[in-house]
Amino acid sequence: SNLHIPSLVNQLVGEVQQGNATHQVEVVWRHGARHEIYCDEKLMRNILINLLTNAIKFSPEAERVQLTLGGDRDTFEITVRDRGIGIPAHDLDKLFQSFQRGSNVGTIDGTGLGLSIVKKAVDLLEGTISVKSEEGRGTEFVVRLPQQQRGLDTK
Repeated sequence: SNLHIPSLVNQLVGEVQQGNATHQVEVVWRHGARHEIYCDEKLMRNILINLLTNAIKFSPEAERVQLTLGGDRDTFEITVRDRGIGIPAHDLDKLFQSFQRGSNVGTIDGTGLGLSIVKKAVDLLEGTISVKSEEGRGTEFVVRLPQQQRGLDTK
């Protein structure tokens, strides 16, 4: 169905920040980013919630997490960037497998399922996900989803 992204994002950011009052999620809209895309809401929720909660979870206290929404006529782009503990290079290729956790997570809680859920949702939406990370410096996930116009107004 047609998904109104701003209202979904506001709602999810509110939910995510509720339990983490010290963390600020900064939402940035790139010029030309579509506010509506044809997309399954549950899958989009899974992607955003998991990426945002991870970013918060693996960031030091009160460190800002940035959610950037962009794209063009054909692609909707979601970027989640944190300045957290980062992911060791040797963990990156296994990152999206179930129950895989970074070797540096220490005592931070988690099941190791979040990113496999994200990957599944992205695959179902025929998109791509990529990650750049540096240990001790932070992590950036970029999700690109086709707009799946299906004859929708392209305005």
